[in-house]
Amino acid sequence: MKVIAENGHVLHFSSHFPSMAKNGGQLTVGKVGVNKASTFAGFCHAHDSRTFSAVDDRISTLTDEHCFLLAYRAICQVFFTKQCAYSASRIKKIIDRGKKPTEQFILQEFMNGRELGLEAGLRDLKSIKSKYDDYLQAQHYSNVRYYAIELDHSPPLVCSVGTTPDFDFDGNRIQSLEYPETHADIVTCSIICTDRGSAIVFAWIEDNNGACSKLMTSLRRLKPYLQTHAVLRFIFEYGENVFFSPSWWEGRDTATRDAITQRANRIFAHPDDCLMDDGVRADLWSVAGIKSNLDLWRIASTQGTS
Repeated sequence: MKVIAENGHVLHFSSHFPSMAKNGGQLTVGKVGVNKASTFAGFCHAHDSRTFSAVDDRISTLTDEHCFLLAYRAICQVFFTKQCAYSASRIKKIIDRGKKPTEQFILQEFMNGRELGLEAGLRDLKSIKSKYDDYLQAQHYSNVRYYAIELDHSPPLVCSVGTTPDFDFDGNRIQSLEYPETHADIVTCSIICTDRGSAIVFAWIEDNNGACSKLMTSLRRLKPYLQTHAVLRFIFEYGENVFFSPSWWEGRDTATRDAITQRANRIFAHPDDCLMDDGVRADLWSVAGIKSNLDLWRIASTQGTS
């Protein structure tokens, strides 16, 4: 986080309710202190340091353990955040008192949709987190599946995202999120600094609907320089825990900022072409290499069914 901070601050799309009410229910870019942005209260300091020390230090070569821990941290972070949001959602239903009818409608629609999504999301997250917990205790890091794009520089963004994608990069539906009783596949995406530059790591441990594998298959079909643009579309379309440097944001033209803002505000529903190439080139990142264990998993799966 400190790598992208300027004067101790980074930017993100804020879901601060007073700000949303002021802006017609829209998420807007806001400044946050780097210490607050990087704080995750799901673990005490001792447990956090002990659990994630392998990824808190600069990584020289990505391993199964690194990819597992990045995914586990993202799952824990989104689980804790959604728990807090769900607890607060019922209280925040009264924040529209005294506001104009149009503002009340916007806020209540947002809160109702958010609460329904949180209920389903927490159920799936609780289940998958339990499996991550078991693998962590047993140190079964090889159970993680990952696809990593290594860069030869540090990008002006970092993220730790856990989400349930419903479309791939070709515009195909890969799972349905319409029915709360249906369990959804969860993929994580982390952007971290390494000794060689940085890495974009997609990871998951369970793929019952095949959504994560299909998502990565569509990403792998793209040329490497197009994959980085696809990643930017993905993290702003589906991610909440995304932070970027003020100068990077200010350096984007109005059309690019508007396109990113539109993505960040599609919280409850995504169009089928949401991850397809829209021609926006928010940044140019240099790909140094690709690292993945997906082919090994595919071979193991084939042998297991033969």
